[in-house]
Amino acid sequence: MALLVATGSLGYVAGRQSLHDRQRIPQRVAGAEELARQAIPGWDRATAHGLVMDVGVTERIPRTDAAITVEKAWFSSRQVYVLYTVTAPEDRYWFPVEALLRDDNPDRILDDGRTPWNRLADWGGVSPEGFHSVLIFNRVEPYPGRSRLRLVLRQWMRLDPRSGPQHLGTDNTFWEDLEILLPWNEAYLAEPPPEVIPWRHQHTWLGRTLALDALEVGVGETRLTGTISLPAGERDPRLYATLVIGNQELEGGYYALEPAGEPGRYRFTLSYDGPDRWPAPVELRLHAIDFVTDQVLEWPVNWAKYREPAPADDRPMDPEDQVSLPFYDSELVSTHADDSGVAIEQRTPKRKPPYVKSSLHMGGRGIPPDLGPGFEIVNDDGEVMTNLGGFGGLVYEGPDGKDVRERVAAMWWDELPESFRRSERLIVRYVHPSATLVLDETWTLPVRE
Repeated sequence: MALLVATGSLGYVAGRQSLHDRQRIPQRVAGAEELARQAIPGWDRATAHGLVMDVGVTERIPRTDAAITVEKAWFSSRQVYVLYTVTAPEDRYWFPVEALLRDDNPDRILDDGRTPWNRLADWGGVSPEGFHSVLIFNRVEPYPGRSRLRLVLRQWMRLDPRSGPQHLGTDNTFWEDLEILLPWNEAYLAEPPPEVIPWRHQHTWLGRTLALDALEVGVGETRLTGTISLPAGERDPRLYATLVIGNQELEGGYYALEPAGEPGRYRFTLSYDGPDRWPAPVELRLHAIDFVTDQVLEWPVNWAKYREPAPADDRPMDPEDQVSLPFYDSELVSTHADDSGVAIEQRTPKRKPPYVKSSLHMGGRGIPPDLGPGFEIVNDDGEVMTNLGGFGGLVYEGPDGKDVRERVAAMWWDELPESFRRSERLIVRYVHPSATLVLDETWTLPVRE
């Protein structure tokens, strides 16, 4: 069971490996400022509003002959961006993977940030001046009396400008703190108020309604607000949608949700980066709405047959023992069982949106009293075990490898109590399973430029 699930996931990674490698190679740029304009959403607008702070502090990187210069910082309303340059003889660059933001309180960490080293094609660049990249943190909240911040750079990785980060090998990474003081003033957070554009648009699919309220476009953050209404037995919706402003796809951030009075109705706020250009045409590309259900699904397992260790890693259940349960437009089938866990496979026929499919989540429900949605198992005596592990992945089968299915495993490994181990039958129970309303629509908001 574990081999099949893992093989599916690894097959996906292996098929994309060359793309992943290319994503790690920094681009060629004219200098740090060009990299900032290309990588950091809204950088030019922030500069025009005086929100980008000049730092210009240079320090030698410990244990190396390289130096790092913190060029500039922008404390946006969504994230903190710290632009830096690394110089080194013969292009022997090192760069910080991880960093901390602190203030004068040694016990308080404001945020743990990092350089997105797996995406240096977007977030890194090499010029005649050196290697340029960005450290990204969550936003910093106002705090009375704060006059400086401590930037602690702590994990270092070697960089080859031709092939990207050298993260394998003991000589290519090391840990040592380097502290740089950043000047601080609450005026750095003084972005102009966002422009609020009403966006009264709504639609209902299969009994579920999305109604937009407004788009709030700021320099560092764009917010989309609205409501989602679900039928009885469904709750906690989450909208997945790409926001495009002026042909720029904006990366999403936090998602806030609260009940809106009526049962099944929720008000949401979805946060995105600020755009590079405004005013500009707006598109909202709707992908899906996830939600949690009040259902409980159960798969009986002939545990007496499968509780003994199997000679092979992959142990499919006999066909007569597999149980298929309908769940919206999907079938959830118990396919594998061995002495360490049970696998559930999701089968959803291809169809045109909109439709509702299962949305499997791996793992258990946790430890009482903090039980959430997830898997649990029940033995012959009615005892319930909720604290399970698990993993999931895609399974590629068929002659051309195009038969792709999702599978999760509810795992107990060798932690199964004896009262469960000697049970004749186990019931795998999925409590409050999730589902997804699959969408494929684009809504437009004409904006006069």
